[in-house]
Formats: sequence, C-alpha cells, structure tokens
Amino acid sequence: MPMNNTNPFAAELKKEIWAMEARRLGAMFSQFYQVQPDAFASLQTIKIEKPKAQMKIENGAAIINIHGILMKSPPAWLSFFGITATDYNDIQQQIAEALGNNNINAIMLHTNSPGGAVAGASETAEAIANANKIKPVTAYIEDIGASGAYYLASQASSITANPNAEIGSIGVYGVYEDLSKMAEMEGIKVIVIKSGEHKGMGVPGAEITDNQIKAIQDVIDGMNDNFKNAVAAGRKIGKEKVNELATGQVWIAKDALKLGLIDSIVNGINFSNTSENKTNGSNTKGNTMPENTQTQIDEKAIAEKASAKSTADERQRMKDLQAAFPVDPVFAMEQFTKGSDVTAAKAAYADVLATKNAELTKENTELKAKKPVSTAGEEGKAVETAGSGSAAAEGTGDFMVLAKERATEKKIGITDAMKQIAAENPESHQAFLDKASAKKVKVSGRAKRI
Repeated sequence: MPMNNTNPFAAELKKEIWAMEARRLGAMFSQFYQVQPDAFASLQTIKIEKPKAQMKIENGAAIINIHGILMKSPPAWLSFFGITATDYNDIQQQIAEALGNNNINAIMLHTNSPGGAVAGASETAEAIANANKIKPVTAYIEDIGASGAYYLASQASSITANPNAEIGSIGVYGVYEDLSKMAEMEGIKVIVIKSGEHKGMGVPGAEITDNQIKAIQDVIDGMNDNFKNAVAAGRKIGKEKVNELATGQVWIAKDALKLGLIDSIVNGINFSNTSENKTNGSNTKGNTMPENTQTQIDEKAIAEKASAKSTADERQRMKDLQAAFPVDPVFAMEQFTKGSDVTAAKAAYADVLATKNAELTKENTELKAKKPVSTAGEEGKAVETAGSGSAAAEGTGDFMVLAKERATEKKIGITDAMKQIAAENPESHQAFLDKASAKKVKVSGRAKRI
C-alpha cells in the first residue's frame, strides 16, 4: 500500500488509545480499510444526525444503555456504517438526570459493548461510582461487557450477565505503525524536525525508536493502573487478584462468575432482584435494587430484540445501497440518511437521470437555435454551416450540431469533424445527405459527399 493511501476513517480512529476487546476493534478497522478514501470527503458534505441517547424509566428505575463503541463525542459517520456508538458524555448526563429525578430510586446499566476509547472512561466510571453512593446502581451484561464497558459496569453495586456473555478484557493498548521500511523501499527518506526526542512519533515513514516506544508504554501502563484500581475498588477484590485478571482475556459468564467479575447469571434480560443475586454470586454488595424497580422481561425482551433487528437491517440497507451505486457513493450516502431502500433509491436515481437528460436536451435545442457562423474547412475553403433562413439550415439536423460540437471540443476544422461524426453516426449523416439532396443544397458551389 503506498504511503499516501492512508485510509482517513482508520486514521481518525487511530488517534485514540483503546480500552476495547481486540478482536472487535480489529474487525472495525478492517471494515474501514475496505472503504474508498474519497468516501470520507463525501461524508463530510452530508449532514448525519447523531443519535440522541435517551434514558428509559421503568418502575422507578432509570435504564441507561451502554451499547456499542464507547467514545467521547464519537464521529457521526460511524452510524452510516451501521456501527452503534455511545458517548461517554451522554452516559454522565443521564446519570446526573437520574440522580436529580425524585421519581427515580435506582439505576440500571444495560451493557452490550466491547469497550472503546480510554478518553472519557475514567470520568464516566467515577460518575457511576459516586451515583452508587446516592442511589443503588446495578449492571446487566447482555452479550458482551469487555474492556472499557467492563470498566464502567464494575462500578455498579452488582453485575448480572447473560449465560453466553463475554466479560473481562481488562487492559489498555494503542497502535502505532512504523512505516520507515516502506518509505525506504519507495525511495523516500522522512526527516522529522523536532524539539525533543518524543515529538513527531508516528509520522508516516519516520522510524519509531525504542525510547519512544518505552515512553508510550509508560502512558499505557499508567492508564491500565487506573483501570485496575477502579475494578479493584468497584468489585471489592484485591489489587493482586485484579493483576492476575488484567491479561486482556475475556471469559464466558460462568467463568467470570467464578473469578468474581460478576455476581450472577440471568438467562435473557430478566433483571432479578439483587437480593437473590447476592446468594448466587461470589461477592456481596451493600446496595440492592428495590423490588419495585425490577424490569418486566417480556416487554423488555421484545424491545431489545426489535432494536437488534433494526440495527442489523440498517447495516444491510447501507451495504445494499453501496452495492447498487458503486460509481456514485455520494448519492448512496444521501439515500441512506433519507431512509431509502434500494428500490426507492433507484427510483430517485431515475428521476435524477431524467432531469439531467432534460437539461441536455434543452441545451441542444438552445444550441440549434443560435445563429451558426462560417468555419474554415480543413482545405481552407469556407463551409457554410447553415445561415439564417437558408435551405441548408433545415437539412443539418442533429448531424451538424454534433459536428460543430466535435469541432469545438477537438479544436479541428468542421470538415474533419463532419467526417468523424459520419463514421460514428451513419444514420444521422444519411439523414443529413437526404435532406440536402432533396433541397439541392450545394456546399462551396457543388454537391459534396463526405
């Protein structure tokens, strides 16, 4: 891959240091590497509304979603690719609203996320821990609660999980690409003029030194210590135990339960009373959710299944539109944001083409109506191209219009242009000759075939 072919989608996300399950982060980057770089510029021209995070209130409990990729102010274009993202700022805001609402006496973190960026995670985890001192906070992990998502869930008073949920992935990492060898192979020597050894690290084509790697490792280790300290405090387990678990590994729910990462296993999303959870899990927490805050399984399950299907449908709709309009990605993006499916988009595209054809027809008509001028032929002879009111004007038809356009476009004489159009469009040429013959039109004093 040439050095100047950096994918702008991936490049923007590489600015982050990640607390995210590695397999899913890799899959996300792979998805963006398959997108044409020019699509990034096209997306900037389209207004994509950021999904509005809304807190639900059920039986006195605030249900706050921690879904998809977690970031501080995630880019709106993630939604175009069917990627769910949750803003750390939105989580903090919803927690504040729940604490300030006298009708809410508990908070539930509905978690289904592989984690996300480190930036914003610490503040959000602290907000959850502080809220738990005022109103009981519990967490439910549906399919995955990993890395940054587990960072947040660990601050709840108790955690339940789906039997097949993936839990853990405690750790932090960043990615830098040393492209110096690639630059060398392309005959490029990248020179970074810098004020200190660590300035300019990661500039494409510049070598990344061992000292630079060590400095970033120190930053990563510091962030990871903050993560582990939060888990140790939230789960009330020793730092040594957390160190053993902080390998980046994820565990299925039954193993996570044994390791003390969760308190109980619940099939589906039936949020059982936390007083029952205490007897099933390895940890006992002080705060419990009041019985009147339990979520009704049937209605909640239907809503969540509908939400999952809707997300899958949106992803497929995006892929279908991209496949249907490979040469016009901007149009595909516009139709996606309007909510059109492929059928509706094709109908809209037909209207666009019809409008363009009408505009071209109008331009040709206006061109015909203009008074033609004499043009010098290839042999230096003046060739009359139909003066006003002449018989030749009636016989030129589209043929002469095409010839004149060709002469202008190719900057050639009208005779050469007429020869080219005659070869390419013999029917138009024959019609021209027939009309000219019928009216006995003469060019330069004698009948002339081309």
